[in-house]
Amino acid sequence: MSGSGGMMSVPELLQQMALWNWLNCEDEDSKQLLKAVTGVRVAHSLYRRLTQQDTIDLYKVMRKAVRLKGNGRMGTGRV
Repeated sequence: MSGSGGMMSVPELLQQMALWNWLNCEDEDSKQLLKAVTGVRVAHSLYRRLTQQDTIDLYKVMRKAVRLKGNGRMGTGRV
């Protein structure tokens, strides 16, 4: 679980709900829903790895932190 405080992220929760539904019903619709949700999660993870989006997001946060540190009087509305 990657959320804070032991909470699942939204994609994790959706996948677990689809899995739970499939385990309880074991019908074809439930199986297709589970396959779709899992496929979207895999595709999203691959996209983020290939584009290095996590690294880009980290650099954006670091750049904002440097700006704030350099100008302590700067309000958050100007970041």
